[in-house]
Amino acid sequence: MGGICGIYCNFLSSEIVTTYRMVESMQHRGYDNVGFYTDDYVVLAHNDSKKISKHQAKQPLFSSCKRYVIVYSGEVYNCAELAKRYNLKLTTNNDAEVILELFINNRTDFILELNGAFAFAIYDRKNYELFLYRDRIGIKPLYYIQNFDSFAFGSELKSLITIPKVRENLNISNDSIARYLHLGYIPSPQTIYQNIYKLEQGSMIKFSFSDFEINKWWDINSKQFTDYTTDEEQQAIQELDDLLNDSVKLRMAGHKKIGAMLSGGIDSSLISAISAKHAEEPINTFYVKFDNDKNSESVWAQKISKHIGSIHNELKFSSKEAIEYIPKMIFQYDEPYADSSAIPTMFASKIVSEKFPFVLTGDGGDELFHGYGAHLWAGRLNNRFVKSFKNTIGQLLTLGNSRMQRVSWLFHTNPHIQAHIFSQENYLFSDDELREILITVPLTPWDPQLPDSLREFTPAELQALYDLKNYLSDDLLTKIDRGGMLFGLEARIPLLDHRIVEWSLNLDPNLKIRNKKGKYILRELISKYIPSDMFNRPKRGFAIPLKEWMRGDLKDMFLDYLSTEIINKYDIVNYQSVEQLKKMFYKQNIDYVYNRLWLIIALHMWMEQSAFKMEKIS
Repeated sequence: MGGICGIYCNFLSSEIVTTYRMVESMQHRGYDNVGFYTDDYVVLAHNDSKKISKHQAKQPLFSSCKRYVIVYSGEVYNCAELAKRYNLKLTTNNDAEVILELFINNRTDFILELNGAFAFAIYDRKNYELFLYRDRIGIKPLYYIQNFDSFAFGSELKSLITIPKVRENLNISNDSIARYLHLGYIPSPQTIYQNIYKLEQGSMIKFSFSDFEINKWWDINSKQFTDYTTDEEQQAIQELDDLLNDSVKLRMAGHKKIGAMLSGGIDSSLISAISAKHAEEPINTFYVKFDNDKNSESVWAQKISKHIGSIHNELKFSSKEAIEYIPKMIFQYDEPYADSSAIPTMFASKIVSEKFPFVLTGDGGDELFHGYGAHLWAGRLNNRFVKSFKNTIGQLLTLGNSRMQRVSWLFHTNPHIQAHIFSQENYLFSDDELREILITVPLTPWDPQLPDSLREFTPAELQALYDLKNYLSDDLLTKIDRGGMLFGLEARIPLLDHRIVEWSLNLDPNLKIRNKKGKYILRELISKYIPSDMFNRPKRGFAIPLKEWMRGDLKDMFLDYLSTEIINKYDIVNYQSVEQLKKMFYKQNIDYVYNRLWLIIALHMWMEQSAFKMEKIS
């Protein structure tokens, strides 16, 4: 919970007021408890909400020896266990104190003990050194900017651009725009701005006037073994069941009232069922229902709720709410971001936050257990025949219907195949299309840097690793954090307990995909809690009817951002290409291009709404 920020520089006296502004920009993350620490070189700040931390001591917090000070955001679920194990003599009930004392006792390995979602900064007042850490999976955000004589960090990008010297020198990155149009988000460590970065998942920074280091303290590469550790089915199901029950209990500990998102799919249903099993009173489940949604899983969510005995809440979301929440989304996410499910996520977060300080979610199951269509496509594209005739197949598919035309892009040769498959599975711009639509073509191709491994990965494993390292952290977890924290709601994600993540990385792939269906082991596990016939239906996902709204109630609003005036104002994309996409979607009824139009709309909405009104790309 909460937010952190800070500045380290030689001219600190002029930046103290700036730090107040940084905190104020993140007041939605909590404004009940606000605290500051300053000395000759450093100012640290923390803001938090009483919803969860009402009994915790205020931050910044000093170590018992007074040499160190910490600001911390998030939740470490095993702090009580660690305090007991190491016989820590604590003066507060704050997780931050446990973290700080562990840091003092074993600076190298303490971080490996923590189980949770966190971002924190520790300052050594004796050696004038600043240490920053971000959790393994990237659940909690952390941004930074470093110049020769200064360093600043914050939980949200907006906190850094309140700093006058940063704001005066902002330049938008062409590379980041290209990556956004290719993926729908900007992958770490880049942001939309040159020289401002995201700290990557499982990473730490050490900064002083004489030193700047970034290191990985947890890396997916080091968590994969030469052989699969689990390939016996019943043993694997039991191990996962035990891990997941423990993870859910850790995240519920100390709370009687529990809320959980229930979409009706396997992952959220499993988390809801396990939490209902351990809760002291009936849990509340929440489902977002869209107007005129032909693929609604509302009926299934209700049946599952009845089976597990939850108090079910159906939240109705229409194009009217979308018109209200789209501008909020564009502002809240700080940079171009096109995951349209963020819109109802914000809406649901507002309602859930009125009664609950946190909500359990089922995120992570697809990435860990191969639940996306892209994971199946990765295997198909690895077929020897397909690899031999990939370009020919791609050309033939372009002659078919709109779905075949979309699929054809998967067969185009691409050196970064995982990013290519992800992009085309989600209807986004291919590399070839970017060269046509962008006025300034980026000079540097993006390399997602998949791991060198001790064993040979299947194509589906490589695709899932790409998602785990990129899409999960920079899209899904960003969506959940910003959407929830706008209303002070924390998301707790049991499937992303690092023990489950590491266990899944070494699970036999045959227990992930079987009979051309993903998440096999989750399907088997859920039958312990909910009749499996409730899940014999196609995967739906949390998708809003954006395509229908773009042709209906939101058409006029969106067309404004596709106008000649707006497109030419910023000179990012070629207007003739935009016109062609509009013609395909609105006149020729080619459905699959709607997401490409949405990418352009969201980008130009951000440019227009940006506090800087930057008229040209630098």
